[in-house]
Amino acid sequence: MGSLPSRAPQTTSGQVILLSLALAACNGAASSAADATSDQPPPPEQSARDALEALSTTPEQDDQLLALVGKFAIVLSKSGKARRAFTDELLKSLMRGRVEAAVVDPVRTTFEDAIRDATPEVLALLNELHEILTPEQRAKLVDSFAARAEDAEAKRKAHNRQMIDALDIGLLQKISIAKAMRDKLGDLRPAFAKMKMDAQTAGKAFKEDTFDATELAIAKTDLGKLYLESIVILVGVLAPELEHEQRVKLAGIIKHRLSGGGRHRS
Repeated sequence: MGSLPSRAPQTTSGQVILLSLALAACNGAASSAADATSDQPPPPEQSARDALEALSTTPEQDDQLLALVGKFAIVLSKSGKARRAFTDELLKSLMRGRVEAAVVDPVRTTFEDAIRDATPEVLALLNELHEILTPEQRAKLVDSFAARAEDAEAKRKAHNRQMIDALDIGLLQKISIAKAMRDKLGDLRPAFAKMKMDAQTAGKAFKEDTFDATELAIAKTDLGKLYLESIVILVGVLAPELEHEQRVKLAGIIKHRLSGGGRHRS
């Protein structure tokens, strides 16, 4: 197909979830905050665009898809103010060396509400995408995401190791952080496992002619809340363990990712 607009819509961490859902490509949101190394893969929205451009679409479909991307940009831009407030407060907490729930929770819940409010429009756009594509194109799109997801776990682990190297985290810090992460993220693991299964089910459903995005199990999951809770936990664990210079470096990484950046250059 012809190239989609060269300037992709700016997406936030929570919004990436919605865009990924809309393209049956939700591949584990919790890890993306930590995936900020110089050789990481393109962000989900770029992967989605690349996949769409490989579908051998007609000129008429090209026009429809261009219009769809524009609609996504409008929907996703609505939560920009809430995203910026959340990012700013999270970075302040990191630099203070502690996360205070009384300060962070209000901006987090506001951002969650913005993501939640956008979900019906995103699901409608997903149905529109389904109508635009032929059965063969839908299958190719879903299969392309499935292929990309096969090695995602290994890549996430590699990215985490690279981030640790970039922050120059010492052995004792690593031990303390690992234990705290296991303790605090343990309750969320079943939810992320279910999200992964629901995403796979959504991909299969997208191939069918009877697809309806509003009936997907993953569409009824509060993905924004799950993702943002994991981000706050991550920062809450790291902030008191890191030295000032490490916190400064991590703040740059988090700001880059939460503002919709792809690759981070240190």
